[in-house]
Amino acid sequence: MNRGPEKNAPFDPAHVATEEQVKAWDSKASHCCTKSTFRLYFGATPACAWNKSAASVFSRAFLEDGVHTCQDPVKIQSEFLNHVRGLQSAYLKQQKDEAARDTINQQKRRTQRNAYMFQRRLTAVSEHSLLQKHMWMIQALGADGMSSDESDHAEGVDPTFLYRRKKWRNPIIDPWLAIIDAVARRDRFPNGKNTPGAHAHRRSGESGTVSTRPPVPGLPINAYDPDWYKKLSVIDRENLRPLERTYDFVHDPELTRYAFRTFSDSKLTRSCARVVVEGAN
Repeated sequence: MNRGPEKNAPFDPAHVATEEQVKAWDSKASHCCTKSTFRLYFGATPACAWNKSAASVFSRAFLEDGVHTCQDPVKIQSEFLNHVRGLQSAYLKQQKDEAARDTINQQKRRTQRNAYMFQRRLTAVSEHSLLQKHMWMIQALGADGMSSDESDHAEGVDPTFLYRRKKWRNPIIDPWLAIIDAVARRDRFPNGKNTPGAHAHRRSGESGTVSTRPPVPGLPINAYDPDWYKKLSVIDRENLRPLERTYDFVHDPELTRYAFRTFSDSKLTRSCARVVVEGAN
């Protein structure tokens, strides 16, 4: 097994059998591998049929190479399978550590996207007279009040992100934010032309998963999902500190027309536009 010079070096995938390879192997026809294609399987017990076959291949190669005085193939195979137990333990730990790192990195990327999304929306509301009245609400929501998202794309393809609904946030905020996003995109592509700088990533719709991040406290009462709020304990409501007044999550019809004039946005934003227009009229 080639793991490189370092003790904790990653396992070479070429030397680790996949589940598909194990299923395709005909134990009655041949050994699982050869000296040149040697690989172990870590998805079963160390002494599974595949690894026993690999141990036999190893024993034969070991004797042929004459690297040790031991000439007992049974003993060599037994010692090798003991070694496989240690390799399997190290491999599974490594996979677990990699999964944990992937989770942490995914959360970091999501947090960065939320921060970027917050800044983009804050810029949009600060630059438009019809949006400036909403600046304090965007600031109150903050980056933590932005919907989380997750990537849904093939390798090498421009990613599309599905937003992860916040269970505590009132759904009426979604179309309200979507119009702000449409305005921001409209300004990035005046007359359909591109502009310098990083573009907003595209969101295509809800992923079906729910963000588990804690709610943003101190928002107007109607910023919170009514059904979610009803289920809170007295202590949770006290900690939430909602404002008794409600907020008007509605945009001026003129702004909505501006956002979508000569601009083709995502299906999500177009549907949200219809909701906002209907709510504003």
